[in-house]
Amino acid sequence: MFRVCKQINDSGWNAYVVFMKLKANLAPFLLVAGVLIGLIWTNLSPHGVYPREFFNTVIQQFQVGSAMTGISLGTLVGTIGIPAFFFLVGLELKREFNGGTLWPVKNAIPPVLAAVLGVALPAAWYLVLNAGLPSVRGWAIPTATDVTFALAVFVVFGRRLPKAARTFLLTFAVIDDLIAVIVIALAFPGFTRLGFPFGFVPVVVSAVVFIAVVRLRLPRYWQGLLLVAAVISWVLAAYFTAMAGIEPGLLAVLLAFAVRTDSIHHIEARLANLVNYIALPLFGIYAASVVLPGAEVTANPVFWGVVARPVWKFLGVFLGGWLGMILVGGDKALTTKDLARVSVLGGIGFTVSLLVADVAFGEGLSPQNQAAAVLATFIASAISAIFGAIVLTRGHRAEATHSA
Repeated sequence: MFRVCKQINDSGWNAYVVFMKLKANLAPFLLVAGVLIGLIWTNLSPHGVYPREFFNTVIQQFQVGSAMTGISLGTLVGTIGIPAFFFLVGLELKREFNGGTLWPVKNAIPPVLAAVLGVALPAAWYLVLNAGLPSVRGWAIPTATDVTFALAVFVVFGRRLPKAARTFLLTFAVIDDLIAVIVIALAFPGFTRLGFPFGFVPVVVSAVVFIAVVRLRLPRYWQGLLLVAAVISWVLAAYFTAMAGIEPGLLAVLLAFAVRTDSIHHIEARLANLVNYIALPLFGIYAASVVLPGAEVTANPVFWGVVARPVWKFLGVFLGGWLGMILVGGDKALTTKDLARVSVLGGIGFTVSLLVADVAFGEGLSPQNQAAAVLATFIASAISAIFGAIVLTRGHRAEATHSA
Protein backbone atom coordinates (compact mmCIF):
# COMPACT_ATOMS: atom_id res chain seq x y z
CA MET A 1 0.00 0.00 0.00
CA PHE A 2 2.80 2.37 0.93
CA ARG A 3 4.60 1.59 -2.34
CA VAL A 4 1.45 2.29 -4.37
CA CYS A 5 0.92 5.62 -2.61
CA LYS A 6 4.55 6.56 -3.18
CA GLN A 7 4.25 5.77 -6.89
CA ILE A 8 1.11 7.89 -7.15
CA ASN A 9 2.83 10.72 -5.30
CA ASP A 10 5.93 10.45 -7.52
CA SER A 11 3.75 10.39 -10.64
CA GLY A 12 1.92 13.50 -9.49
CA TRP A 13 5.18 15.29 -8.74
CA ASN A 14 6.65 14.31 -12.11
CA ALA A 15 3.51 15.57 -13.87
CA TYR A 16 3.82 18.85 -11.96
CA VAL A 17 7.48 19.20 -12.97
CA VAL A 18 6.60 18.57 -16.63
CA PHE A 19 3.76 21.12 -16.41
CA MET A 20 6.04 23.79 -14.94
CA LYS A 21 8.67 23.15 -17.63
CA LEU A 22 6.03 23.45 -20.35
CA LYS A 23 4.70 26.62 -18.76
CA ALA A 24 8.20 28.14 -18.59
CA ASN A 25 8.73 27.50 -22.31
CA LEU A 26 5.22 28.47 -23.41
CA ALA A 27 5.72 32.26 -23.36
CA PRO A 28 8.30 32.40 -26.20
CA PHE A 29 6.09 30.21 -28.38
CA LEU A 30 3.10 32.47 -27.71
CA LEU A 31 5.20 35.47 -28.75
CA VAL A 32 6.28 33.75 -31.99
CA ALA A 33 2.68 32.65 -32.60
CA GLY A 34 1.62 36.29 -32.22
CA VAL A 35 4.15 37.36 -34.84
CA LEU A 36 2.92 34.72 -37.30
CA ILE A 37 -0.71 35.68 -36.68
CA GLY A 38 0.10 39.35 -37.26
CA LEU A 39 1.97 38.67 -40.51
CA ILE A 40 -0.62 36.26 -41.90
CA TRP A 41 -3.59 38.36 -40.81
CA THR A 42 -2.13 41.53 -42.33
CA ASN A 43 -0.80 40.14 -45.60
CA LEU A 44 -3.74 37.85 -46.41
CA SER A 45 -6.49 40.32 -45.52
CA PRO A 46 -7.98 42.24 -48.50
CA HIS A 47 -6.65 45.62 -47.42
CA GLY A 48 -3.79 44.59 -45.16
CA VAL A 49 -4.85 46.80 -42.27
CA TYR A 50 -7.23 44.72 -40.17
CA PRO A 51 -4.89 44.10 -37.21
CA ARG A 52 -3.82 47.74 -37.06
CA GLU A 53 -7.44 48.88 -37.26
CA PHE A 54 -8.30 46.53 -34.42
CA PHE A 55 -5.43 47.70 -32.21
CA ASN A 56 -5.79 51.39 -33.07
CA THR A 57 -9.53 51.66 -32.49
CA VAL A 58 -9.81 54.49 -29.95
CA ILE A 59 -11.53 53.51 -26.73
CA GLN A 60 -11.35 56.96 -25.16
CA GLN A 61 -10.13 60.26 -26.61
CA PHE A 62 -9.05 63.32 -24.63
CA GLN A 63 -6.82 66.38 -24.84
CA VAL A 64 -3.42 66.61 -23.13
CA GLY A 65 -2.01 70.11 -23.32
CA SER A 66 -2.15 71.18 -26.97
CA ALA A 67 -2.25 67.60 -28.29
CA MET A 68 -5.31 65.42 -28.81
CA THR A 69 -4.67 61.84 -27.85
CA GLY A 70 -6.64 58.68 -27.19
CA ILE A 71 -6.48 55.29 -25.54
CA SER A 72 -6.68 52.15 -27.66
CA LEU A 73 -5.66 48.51 -27.28
CA GLY A 74 -2.42 49.38 -29.08
CA THR A 75 -1.83 52.16 -26.55
CA LEU A 76 -2.36 49.77 -23.65
CA VAL A 77 0.02 47.19 -25.12
CA GLY A 78 2.68 49.76 -26.06
CA THR A 79 2.58 51.89 -22.93
CA ILE A 80 1.68 49.33 -20.26
CA GLY A 81 2.28 45.77 -21.50
CA ILE A 82 5.71 46.13 -23.10
CA PRO A 83 7.04 48.55 -20.46
CA ALA A 84 5.99 45.89 -17.92
CA PHE A 85 8.27 43.45 -19.75
CA PHE A 86 11.13 45.96 -19.68
CA PHE A 87 10.40 46.55 -16.01
CA LEU A 88 11.02 42.83 -15.39
CA VAL A 89 14.23 43.11 -17.43
CA GLY A 90 15.31 46.03 -15.25
CA LEU A 91 14.60 44.05 -12.06
CA GLU A 92 16.72 41.18 -13.36
CA LEU A 93 19.57 43.53 -14.27
CA LYS A 94 19.42 45.14 -10.83
CA ARG A 95 19.71 41.73 -9.22
CA GLU A 96 22.77 41.02 -11.37
CA PHE A 97 24.35 44.33 -10.36
CA ASN A 98 23.72 43.49 -6.69
CA GLY A 99 26.12 40.59 -6.30
CA GLY A 100 25.36 38.85 -9.60
CA THR A 101 27.29 38.55 -12.86
CA LEU A 102 27.46 42.35 -13.29
CA TRP A 103 29.14 42.85 -9.93
CA PRO A 104 31.60 44.48 -9.60
CA VAL A 105 30.47 47.19 -12.01
CA LYS A 106 33.50 46.66 -14.25
CA ASN A 107 31.81 43.44 -15.41
CA ALA A 108 29.33 45.66 -17.28
CA ILE A 109 32.13 46.82 -19.61
CA PRO A 110 31.82 43.87 -22.05
CA PRO A 111 28.07 44.32 -22.76
CA VAL A 112 28.49 48.10 -22.96
CA LEU A 113 31.24 47.81 -25.57
CA ALA A 114 29.21 45.11 -27.34
CA ALA A 115 26.27 47.52 -27.56
CA VAL A 116 28.41 50.39 -28.85
CA LEU A 117 30.17 48.38 -31.56
CA GLY A 118 26.94 46.52 -32.29
CA VAL A 119 25.39 49.87 -33.18
CA ALA A 120 28.43 51.38 -34.92
CA LEU A 121 29.26 48.64 -37.43
CA PRO A 122 25.75 48.17 -38.96
CA ALA A 123 25.34 51.95 -39.12
CA ALA A 124 28.72 52.35 -40.83
CA TRP A 125 27.82 49.70 -43.43
CA TYR A 126 24.52 51.43 -44.15
CA LEU A 127 26.22 54.82 -44.47
CA VAL A 128 28.77 53.43 -46.95
CA LEU A 129 26.06 51.99 -49.21
CA ASN A 130 23.80 55.06 -49.04
CA ALA A 131 26.41 57.83 -48.97
CA GLY A 132 25.28 60.89 -50.92
CA LEU A 133 21.69 59.61 -51.28
CA PRO A 134 18.55 60.94 -49.54
CA SER A 135 18.13 57.46 -48.02
CA VAL A 136 21.16 58.10 -45.81
CA ARG A 137 18.74 59.47 -43.18
CA GLY A 138 17.75 55.89 -42.38
CA TRP A 139 21.22 54.94 -41.09
CA ALA A 140 19.88 53.99 -37.62
CA ILE A 141 17.46 51.35 -38.94
CA PRO A 142 19.79 48.32 -38.58
CA THR A 143 21.27 49.26 -35.20
CA ALA A 144 18.93 48.12 -32.39
CA THR A 145 18.39 44.61 -30.97
CA ASP A 146 14.84 43.53 -30.11
CA VAL A 147 15.08 42.42 -26.47
CA THR A 148 11.74 40.58 -26.46
CA PHE A 149 12.35 38.38 -29.50
CA ALA A 150 16.06 37.82 -28.87
CA LEU A 151 15.25 36.70 -25.33
CA ALA A 152 12.49 34.42 -26.65
CA VAL A 153 14.98 32.57 -28.88
CA PHE A 154 17.47 32.38 -26.02
CA VAL A 155 14.90 30.96 -23.57
CA VAL A 156 13.88 28.19 -25.98
CA PHE A 157 17.29 27.21 -27.38
CA GLY A 158 19.85 28.57 -24.91
CA ARG A 159 18.61 27.11 -21.64
CA ARG A 160 21.90 25.33 -20.88
CA LEU A 161 24.08 28.36 -21.38
CA PRO A 162 25.39 30.00 -18.19
CA LYS A 163 23.33 32.72 -16.54
CA ALA A 164 26.00 35.22 -17.55
CA ALA A 165 25.00 34.69 -21.20
CA ARG A 166 21.41 35.76 -20.52
CA THR A 167 22.58 38.78 -18.52
CA PHE A 168 25.01 39.76 -21.30
CA LEU A 169 22.18 39.55 -23.87
CA LEU A 170 19.78 41.64 -21.78
CA THR A 171 22.38 44.27 -20.95
CA PHE A 172 23.74 44.94 -24.43
CA ALA A 173 20.25 44.80 -25.98
CA VAL A 174 18.82 47.35 -23.53
CA ILE A 175 21.82 49.65 -24.03
CA ASP A 176 21.64 49.60 -27.81
CA ASP A 177 17.89 50.25 -27.61
CA LEU A 178 18.77 53.28 -25.47
CA ILE A 179 21.27 54.40 -28.12
CA ALA A 180 18.60 54.01 -30.81
CA VAL A 181 16.14 56.14 -28.81
CA ILE A 182 18.77 58.85 -28.35
CA VAL A 183 19.43 58.73 -32.09
CA ILE A 184 15.73 59.19 -32.85
CA ALA A 185 15.49 62.11 -30.42
CA LEU A 186 18.55 63.87 -31.89
CA ALA A 187 18.14 63.06 -35.58
CA PHE A 188 14.34 63.45 -35.74
CA PRO A 189 13.42 66.09 -33.16
CA GLY A 190 10.01 66.64 -34.76
CA PHE A 191 8.99 63.13 -33.72
CA THR A 192 8.08 64.33 -30.21
CA ARG A 193 4.30 64.73 -30.08
CA LEU A 194 4.12 66.90 -26.95
CA GLY A 195 6.01 70.15 -26.75
CA PHE A 196 8.99 70.79 -24.50
CA PRO A 197 9.02 71.28 -21.58
CA PHE A 198 5.38 70.23 -21.03
CA GLY A 199 5.93 66.86 -22.66
CA PHE A 200 8.55 65.92 -20.06
CA VAL A 201 7.18 67.47 -16.85
CA PRO A 202 4.49 64.75 -16.34
CA VAL A 203 7.14 62.10 -16.98
CA VAL A 204 9.46 63.48 -14.32
CA VAL A 205 6.67 64.04 -11.79
CA SER A 206 5.21 60.55 -12.26
CA ALA A 207 8.64 58.93 -12.08
CA VAL A 208 9.54 60.80 -8.89
CA VAL A 209 6.24 59.77 -7.27
CA PHE A 210 6.86 56.13 -8.25
CA ILE A 211 10.40 56.17 -6.84
CA ALA A 212 9.20 57.74 -3.59
CA VAL A 213 6.40 55.18 -3.21
CA VAL A 214 8.49 52.07 -3.87
CA ARG A 215 11.22 53.23 -1.49
CA LEU A 216 8.84 53.77 1.44
CA ARG A 217 8.70 51.29 4.30
CA LEU A 218 5.27 51.45 5.96
CA PRO A 219 3.22 49.03 8.09
CA ARG A 220 1.55 46.10 6.33
CA TYR A 221 -1.93 47.65 6.39
CA TRP A 222 -0.62 50.45 4.11
CA GLN A 223 0.75 48.02 1.50
CA GLY A 224 -2.43 47.95 -0.60
CA LEU A 225 -2.52 51.75 -0.86
CA LEU A 226 1.17 51.85 -1.74
CA LEU A 227 0.64 49.25 -4.47
CA VAL A 228 -2.18 51.28 -6.03
CA ALA A 229 -0.09 54.47 -5.92
CA ALA A 230 2.91 52.69 -7.43
CA VAL A 231 0.88 51.20 -10.29
CA ILE A 232 -0.85 54.50 -11.12
CA SER A 233 2.37 56.55 -11.07
CA TRP A 234 4.22 53.89 -13.11
CA VAL A 235 1.48 53.75 -15.76
CA LEU A 236 1.36 57.55 -15.99
CA ALA A 237 5.15 57.76 -16.33
CA ALA A 238 5.11 55.16 -19.14
CA TYR A 239 2.16 56.79 -20.91
CA PHE A 240 3.56 60.33 -20.87
CA THR A 241 6.97 59.03 -21.93
CA ALA A 242 5.34 57.53 -25.03
CA MET A 243 3.47 60.79 -25.64
CA ALA A 244 6.78 62.65 -25.44
CA GLY A 245 8.12 60.48 -28.27
CA ILE A 246 10.44 58.30 -26.17
CA GLU A 247 10.34 54.50 -25.86
CA PRO A 248 8.58 53.92 -22.49
CA GLY A 249 10.27 50.54 -22.03
CA LEU A 250 13.60 52.23 -21.36
CA LEU A 251 12.08 54.40 -18.64
CA ALA A 252 10.65 51.20 -17.15
CA VAL A 253 14.16 49.72 -16.95
CA LEU A 254 15.39 52.80 -15.08
CA LEU A 255 12.42 52.79 -12.70
CA ALA A 256 13.07 49.12 -11.91
CA PHE A 257 16.40 50.10 -10.34
CA ALA A 258 14.49 52.19 -7.78
CA VAL A 259 12.71 49.10 -6.40
CA ARG A 260 14.04 47.76 -3.10
CA THR A 261 15.98 44.53 -3.51
CA ASP A 262 13.78 42.68 -1.02
CA SER A 263 10.70 43.45 -3.16
CA ILE A 264 12.04 42.18 -6.50
CA HIS A 265 10.92 38.57 -6.20
CA HIS A 266 7.42 39.58 -5.07
CA ILE A 267 6.96 41.98 -8.00
CA GLU A 268 8.32 39.49 -10.53
CA ALA A 269 5.86 36.85 -9.35
CA ARG A 270 2.92 39.23 -9.81
CA LEU A 271 3.95 40.59 -13.22
CA ALA A 272 5.35 37.52 -14.99
CA ASN A 273 2.05 35.88 -16.03
CA LEU A 274 0.53 39.19 -17.19
CA VAL A 275 3.55 39.91 -19.36
CA ASN A 276 4.22 36.40 -20.69
CA TYR A 277 0.70 35.29 -21.51
CA ILE A 278 -1.10 38.53 -22.39
CA ALA A 279 1.20 41.46 -23.19
CA LEU A 280 3.87 39.70 -25.28
CA PRO A 281 1.49 37.71 -27.56
CA LEU A 282 -0.56 40.86 -28.23
CA PHE A 283 2.64 42.77 -28.85
CA GLY A 284 3.76 40.10 -31.34
CA ILE A 285 0.54 40.49 -33.32
CA TYR A 286 0.77 44.28 -33.28
CA ALA A 287 4.48 44.54 -34.11
CA ALA A 288 4.17 42.09 -37.04
CA SER A 289 1.09 43.77 -38.52
CA VAL A 290 3.10 45.07 -41.46
CA VAL A 291 2.43 44.61 -45.16
CA LEU A 292 5.50 42.92 -46.65
CA PRO A 293 6.55 44.51 -49.96
CA GLY A 294 7.48 42.61 -53.09
CA ALA A 295 10.92 41.48 -54.23
CA GLU A 296 11.32 44.54 -56.48
CA VAL A 297 12.68 46.55 -53.52
CA THR A 298 15.78 44.34 -53.34
CA ALA A 299 17.53 46.62 -55.85
CA ASN A 300 17.33 49.48 -53.35
CA PRO A 301 20.54 50.32 -51.42
CA VAL A 302 18.40 50.68 -48.30
CA PHE A 303 17.54 46.99 -48.58
CA TRP A 304 21.20 45.92 -48.72
CA GLY A 305 22.14 48.37 -45.99
CA VAL A 306 19.63 46.72 -43.63
CA VAL A 307 19.60 43.07 -44.73
CA ALA A 308 23.33 42.68 -43.92
CA ARG A 309 22.51 43.48 -40.32
CA PRO A 310 23.05 39.88 -39.00
CA VAL A 311 26.70 39.97 -40.12
CA TRP A 312 27.56 43.41 -38.78
CA LYS A 313 25.59 43.06 -35.54
CA PHE A 314 27.35 39.76 -34.85
CA LEU A 315 30.78 41.25 -35.53
CA GLY A 316 30.08 44.36 -33.45
CA VAL A 317 28.59 42.54 -30.47
CA PHE A 318 31.20 39.78 -30.48
CA LEU A 319 34.21 42.11 -30.89
CA GLY A 320 32.87 44.52 -28.28
CA GLY A 321 32.22 41.73 -25.78
CA TRP A 322 35.59 40.13 -26.47
CA LEU A 323 37.50 43.41 -26.05
CA GLY A 324 35.52 44.13 -22.90
CA MET A 325 36.44 40.77 -21.36
CA ILE A 326 40.11 41.45 -22.12
CA LEU A 327 39.88 44.86 -20.41
CA VAL A 328 38.06 43.44 -17.39
CA GLY A 329 40.50 40.54 -16.98
CA GLY A 330 40.19 37.90 -14.27
CA ASP A 331 37.88 34.93 -14.58
CA LYS A 332 35.74 35.18 -17.70
CA ALA A 333 32.00 34.83 -17.06
CA LEU A 334 31.55 33.76 -20.69
CA THR A 335 33.69 31.55 -22.87
CA THR A 336 34.51 32.80 -26.36
CA LYS A 337 32.20 30.18 -27.86
CA ASP A 338 29.26 31.18 -25.64
CA LEU A 339 29.91 34.84 -26.43
CA ALA A 340 29.79 34.04 -30.15
CA ARG A 341 26.52 32.12 -29.76
CA VAL A 342 24.81 34.96 -27.90
CA SER A 343 26.20 37.56 -30.33
CA VAL A 344 24.26 35.94 -33.17
CA LEU A 345 21.02 36.99 -31.45
CA GLY A 346 22.01 40.66 -31.78
CA GLY A 347 20.73 40.62 -35.36
CA ILE A 348 17.15 40.01 -34.20
CA GLY A 349 15.35 43.30 -34.17
CA PHE A 350 12.41 44.74 -35.98
CA THR A 351 10.34 46.73 -33.47
CA VAL A 352 12.70 49.69 -33.12
CA SER A 353 13.93 49.23 -36.70
CA LEU A 354 10.39 49.58 -38.06
CA LEU A 355 9.89 52.63 -35.85
CA VAL A 356 13.05 54.29 -37.23
CA ALA A 357 12.05 53.37 -40.80
CA ASP A 358 8.66 54.96 -40.25
CA VAL A 359 10.17 58.12 -38.76
CA ALA A 360 12.81 58.36 -41.52
CA PHE A 361 10.72 57.47 -44.58
CA GLY A 362 7.07 57.34 -43.48
CA GLU A 363 4.20 59.76 -43.99
CA GLY A 364 4.85 59.83 -47.73
CA LEU A 365 8.50 60.92 -47.49
CA SER A 366 9.83 57.86 -49.36
CA PRO A 367 7.49 54.84 -49.62
CA GLN A 368 10.00 52.83 -51.67
CA ASN A 369 12.78 53.26 -49.13
CA GLN A 370 10.40 52.40 -46.30
CA ALA A 371 9.23 49.25 -48.13
CA ALA A 372 12.84 48.18 -48.69
CA ALA A 373 13.67 48.74 -45.01
CA VAL A 374 10.62 46.76 -43.85
CA LEU A 375 11.35 43.72 -46.03
CA ALA A 376 15.07 43.75 -45.17
CA THR A 377 14.30 44.07 -41.46
CA PHE A 378 12.09 40.97 -41.44
CA ILE A 379 14.55 38.94 -43.51
CA ALA A 380 17.50 39.95 -41.33
CA SER A 381 15.62 39.16 -38.13
CA ALA A 382 14.50 35.78 -39.46
CA ILE A 383 18.08 34.89 -40.48
CA SER A 384 19.43 35.84 -37.07
CA ALA A 385 16.68 33.96 -35.22
CA ILE A 386 17.12 30.76 -37.25
CA PHE A 387 20.91 30.83 -37.18
CA GLY A 388 20.84 31.71 -33.48
CA ALA A 389 18.62 28.72 -32.75
CA ILE A 390 21.01 26.46 -34.69
CA VAL A 391 24.21 27.60 -32.95
CA LEU A 392 22.61 27.49 -29.51
CA THR A 393 21.34 23.96 -30.13
CA ARG A 394 24.70 22.81 -31.51
CA GLY A 395 26.30 24.22 -28.38
CA HIS A 396 24.09 21.96 -26.26
CA ARG A 397 25.02 18.89 -28.34
CA ALA A 398 28.73 19.70 -28.16
CA GLU A 399 28.44 20.10 -24.38
CA ALA A 400 26.63 16.76 -24.08
CA THR A 401 29.26 15.01 -26.23
CA HIS A 402 32.09 16.52 -24.20
CA SER A 403 30.42 15.47 -20.92
CA ALA A 404 30.02 11.89 -22.16
